[in-house]
Amino acid sequence: MLREYDLCLQKERSLSPATRIGYAPFVGQFLVSRFGRGRVDLSRLNALDVLKFVRRRAGQLKNKRVLLMTTALRSFLRFARYRGDLTLNLAARVLSVASWSLSTLPKASPPDRVDQVLAEARKRSSAVGRRDYAILLLLARLGLRGGEVCHLVLEDIDWEDSRIAIRGKGGRVTQLPMPADVGKAIAAATFV
Repeated sequence: MLREYDLCLQKERSLSPATRIGYAPFVGQFLVSRFGRGRVDLSRLNALDVLKFVRRRAGQLKNKRVLLMTTALRSFLRFARYRGDLTLNLAARVLSVASWSLSTLPKASPPDRVDQVLAEARKRSSAVGRRDYAILLLLARLGLRGGEVCHLVLEDIDWEDSRIAIRGKGGRVTQLPMPADVGKAIAAATFV
């Protein structure tokens, strides 16, 4: 059955080998948890079997793995229904997992570690050291993403009003106030 499922994922759904390999262990664990090593009879499955498995396994996995597991189970249960092994739509009984942006807090460096990194960059007297220090200040003081820093050009800086234009996702431009130390670091790295 698992071979047929994998073949369906490959031929009918055109899923990548990595995705198929990611799905297989969860489907196998689900079947073993319900049927042991004996004969698999999917017509004996019910919503409680699905719910118990997801709840038990979700507590043992990280969020992204739980998301992969629930996606794999839904996919397999749709396949089983398509084959005629299930009459109930058990795929609809697989719990959803919170996976929205910022559903977990990002890890941040402690302030003393940030100060230590900035102090090391300050010790450099080369052009590269000044550039690195300006980049680190943009990241630490303004909270910019690496890609936002990479896309900065001198025209993004309004020196008179101490503002900096940040090009974000989707081409959105945001004006941020530029702290004096950040402006000095950029000027030192740029106008040598």
